[in-house]
Amino acid sequence: MTAKMAANPFSRGAGDIWPNKAMNPGLVYDLCVNDYLDSLCARGYNETVIQNFADHPYE
Repeated sequence: MTAKMAANPFSRGAGDIWPNKAMNPGLVYDLCVNDYLDSLCARGYNETVIQNFADHPYE
């Protein structure tokens, strides 16, 4: 017979999975690759780094 231990935050594993919630994700941004590249540029990344993520010359 094993002794009962108190539950802790890790007792349930990764948590509950609700696949139906994926049908209504809430706020979704309609972004394209250039929007992400613009964001990197605004954060101060140089042209060499940005070109690693672009499949065409980015200006």
